[in-house]
Amino acid sequence: REPEARGRAGEGMAPLASALAIPTSLTSSPSRRRKRAARARRPRAPTRCGAEEESSAESSSTPTGRSVVVMCHGVTPHARAGLFSPANLLQGRVDVWCRCVTAGLYLSDDVRRDTVVHLVVQSDDLASCRLVSVDGARIEGLAPAEKNVALLLQRAMQHASLDQLPTLARDAPGRRARGGDGTASGGGDGRDELRKKSARNARLREGRWLATRPGSAGPVPGIAVSDHQSLEACLRRALRGCGAVALLDVDGDDAPAVLARPPDNPENGAGVAVVVGDGSGVTPDERRTLMFVFGAVLMALGRRTLLASHCVVLAHAALDGEEAPRRVQR
Repeated sequence: REPEARGRAGEGMAPLASALAIPTSLTSSPSRRRKRAARARRPRAPTRCGAEEESSAESSSTPTGRSVVVMCHGVTPHARAGLFSPANLLQGRVDVWCRCVTAGLYLSDDVRRDTVVHLVVQSDDLASCRLVSVDGARIEGLAPAEKNVALLLQRAMQHASLDQLPTLARDAPGRRARGGDGTASGGGDGRDELRKKSARNARLREGRWLATRPGSAGPVPGIAVSDHQSLEACLRRALRGCGAVALLDVDGDDAPAVLARPPDNPENGAGVAVVVGDGSGVTPDERRTLMFVFGAVLMALGRRTLLASHCVVLAHAALDGEEAPRRVQR
């Protein structure tokens, strides 16, 4: 009867604690206290729902907004729609996307709420561009682990392509069509069985498969996905509000000299954008568009080619150093 007595004693601890003004956290189990402490330590980016209620003094002291634009090349239609495996991020170089998002948004113990990371996803045929924007002020559930970032990107990109997922899954490389009994339809018998399947059953199977995809859970707060017919239209969306655009290039001017210049297009806004290429770099067409259409200035972080995620960190450090004197003067 000892376990029963313990259970009754535990049920009466909460009322007794409230009557004696004892914090209920002291009466909870050690595991619950550890979970609460872990949640309290976890950095979370608050939403902007209360931004309009802030005073003008507080809004004027906030740092200038930043945009990190990553040019992603050679993306397959399946990866563009979020049909990639978080367990194999090297396929399609999704790992580069995740590292750039982490480098662009994370501090040691906080999130850069003034920064938005834009992934310009381009296919080989350059028929259209997809823009995936991760907002540091609105993102929820983000963690520095690459797999965690990949899961969020996968869900957001799949949700934006829900109507295309069944067709893309059927056309996936290495996938074999299967008949109604689960056998591969490689021969004549398999094709006959495939013809006999009813369209209704096929739609039901498709619906059940689609319901198990991460994208069916809905959009991800803080991640916006949009499709554009041209690279210029995609970049125009990503560079909104940025009066100064810096294209990272080893042949550019040193970062302090570039950041000391006044913005080339102040009418576009007070934000600063940093554009970096993936493992393929930046193509000549992209360079011309950025320089002649958006007024980008070549900026060098050294005379050696670095990883894209490392360039993002160094660019943030240069911008932080350039903003530090202005914060001291205020």
